[in-house]
Amino acid sequence: MISQSPFYMSSHISHSHDLSNICLVATDMDGTLTTYGKFTSSLLQALDNFAASGVQVLIVTGRSAG
Repeated sequence: MISQSPFYMSSHISHSHDLSNICLVATDMDGTLTTYGKFTSSLLQALDNFAASGVQVLIVTGRSAG
C-alpha cells in the first residue's frame, strides 16, 4: 500500500516514468489533497498527470454522509 498523497507522488513522477503497474490511487481529501480547504493548481496538475498516464484517482472520505 502506498501511503503518500497523490499530489506528493505525482509531483515526483514525470510523464517519462512507467506507471503501467499502477491503475488506481485512492486518497482522502480533507487535509490530504486540500490546502486550507481548497484544491491548488499543483494538485490539479498532478491529477491531470495521473489521468494522462491512465491512472484513475478515487477520492474517499471518513466523514459521515449525514
